[in-house]
Order: sequence, then C-alpha cells, then structure tokens
Amino acid sequence: MTLQEAIALYSGLTYIAAAAVCVPIIKVLGPLFPSRITAPLPFIICGAVYMGVLFFRGVTILFPGQVVTLSAISWVSPLKATADLMLMLFILDYVLRRRSPPPLIERLIEIGQKFGMSDRGVVQMAFEAPAIAVADTPASQDPNHPQVGRRWLRLAMLGGAITVLASLVLLMTLNSAANAS
Repeated sequence: MTLQEAIALYSGLTYIAAAAVCVPIIKVLGPLFPSRITAPLPFIICGAVYMGVLFFRGVTILFPGQVVTLSAISWVSPLKATADLMLMLFILDYVLRRRSPPPLIERLIEIGQKFGMSDRGVVQMAFEAPAIAVADTPASQDPNHPQVGRRWLRLAMLGGAITVLASLVLLMTLNSAANAS
C-alpha cells in the first residue's frame, strides 16, 4: 500500500464516520425526541444535507475513479476529514449533555430518591437507563397521529433513502467502469 492509498483510505473512512455521527445528532435534535433543545426544521434539513455531503465525499475518496482520481487526493484531505469528525463528535456531545431523560426514567429516578437511594445510586441508574425516543415506540395505526406524521411524509423519506442508495450504487459502478478502462 502506497502513502497515497493510505491517505485515501483514512480520509474516506473518516468522512463516512463523520456522516455516521450526524445520524444521532439529527435524531436527538428532531421534534420526536424529548429534549430541552429542539432544532428548527431548516437546521435539521441542513444537517441532513451536510451528512449526505460527508458520506458522498467519503465514498468518492474511498473508491477513486472518474469523479476523484487517486493522484488528486492531497495530504490536506485527512486533516479536513479529522476536523469534520471532531466537529461532529463535539456537536453530538453538546446535544447529548442537554437532552432530557424520558418521562418514565425521570419517574423511576424520583421513586428511587423517595425510597432513600443514594445520590451515587441514582446517578448510576440514570446513566444505565437507555435513551428512549418517541420514534422508537411502535407506530400508531392512526395516520394523522401527531407523533407519527402523515403517510406521504414517511413514503417521501423512504423514497429519498432509496434514491440516495441507488445514486451511490450508480456512482460506484461508474467509477469501477472508469477504472477498468
């Protein structure tokens, strides 16, 4: 493995990791998660677009071809990828520190305090509790339920995910075809 290939491998995987860190950030900042802070919809959309850009950049660097050639990847790319990953991890840490525990966990902590559980025990119980979001519960059968949303919105999200996956497969196919010839 040459130095150029190692740089491409590190950069591509780091960009993909930064995009993967965006997923819980968007989930926690969304309106379905019980938290103290909720981002407006335009910010969530911008975060989703940035996640897509990071993922696309990681895939194109990881699989060089017609879009990005191996010789075009400079030593700055791993620095930028590491900075993006550090930024996403910082934002994730900030968001998770300010999330509110789910109502059931809050109630269990109150019960523990009433029965004389030590502060250390209460803190340990709180940290061991899973992060439960409203989106993790089973979907209601009512399509107009406020926590589920309309059917067209769910279908649009599913269609968007399928489109992204199909475009990635097409990109990798075109890059492979360009490398073969």
